Amino acid sequence: MHQIAEIKRTTKEEINKTIQKYYEYLVEPMDDMWEKAIIGVSDYYRIIFQNNDAGYFCLDKDNVLLQFFIKDEFIGKSKEIFKYILEKYNIEKGYVNTIDTRNLPLFLDFNNEICTDTYLYKDNCCIDRINPIENIEIRIASNKQVEKVLEYHEDSLNMTGSWLKPYCIDIISKGELFLFTVDNEIIGTGERRISESKKEYANLGVTVSKKYRRKGLGSYILSYLKKDCYKHELRPICSTTMKNIGSQKAIENSGFYAYHRILEVMFK
Repeated sequence: MHQIAEIKRTTKEEINKTIQKYYEYLVEPMDDMWEKAIIGVSDYYRIIFQNNDAGYFCLDKDNVLLQFFIKDEFIGKSKEIFKYILEKYNIEKGYVNTIDTRNLPLFLDFNNEICTDTYLYKDNCCIDRINPIENIEIRIASNKQVEKVLEYHEDSLNMTGSWLKPYCIDIISKGELFLFTVDNEIIGTGERRISESKKEYANLGVTVSKKYRRKGLGSYILSYLKKDCYKHELRPICSTTMKNIGSQKAIENSGFYAYHRILEVMFK
């Protein structure tokens, strides 16, 4: 295989300016779970073309392509470089966001199979959902409530993992976690996470205790978070996987519409 470009392992911090340039081309803000928890912890590689820093790409631990970017001055070579990287690293799968109109055609050019993985929503209309639960109280979680929040995730949601505690500590310390309680019992949570790359946007997240599901609580929490966003001059966005039908219904019942997708692409 003829060497088209030189590839060097790097870090997110070392190429931060180039990453910021990539985000400038996106037509909408990126989902923060992908931005931070998936792409943010992947392996970063610099692309050097004709002794110039031409761009970068990211691979996860399973050798899945998560992000690809070529600077303007080398855009005419992007297809050639993209093909070279696929072959050099034997990449069989990648994910591309439809907000990334610059690189979406490249993924399509080399696709063997493609399917939707995640729906990306933004607010479409004002819907004021009625609170379906009597005596509900709403408050922003405090640092003293970390253990209580963890217990809720484990006992009411069966959610565990080494990632959970640091994640909860982080969003609680930022004032981004809302607790919905009845008689001091957490029955649901709402997250309003400020986007790292576009500070005017907030990513919304919702959980509902298993015994309170199918009562309209999820839609009510989203409606509440949406109003809180506008009060703070933030634009609400959210996401869910294609397989999560329950979340899709709650999100759409709150006035959101899926304008974009994250696509899973199997390469030739």
